[in-house]
Amino acid sequence: MNCVPQPDPDVVTTIMPDGDMIPLHLRTRQYFSLNKTGTLMWELMMKSTTIAGMGRALFDRFEVTPEAAEETVSELIEDLKSHRLIRISGREEPIR
Repeated sequence: MNCVPQPDPDVVTTIMPDGDMIPLHLRTRQYFSLNKTGTLMWELMMKSTTIAGMGRALFDRFEVTPEAAEETVSELIEDLKSHRLIRISGREEPIR
């Protein structure tokens, strides 16, 4: 599927001293801590990369199998959706 996850417009981010990224939804006050892998995925979302493209980027950059890359991306997308930090293109309503 060529869905494009994108940060919710009400989300701001900051980078911590250790390199982790913290996205914070200003209205809901939901936040999440992203490690190096998650930060890469967030940066790809900012560039409107598809979910499939995110998996390929993870596979290319880290020593993981294509299946592990796909699973990692899927899990991260679900976690970010549950915190209402991202939206998926093609949906009429924000992710709840």
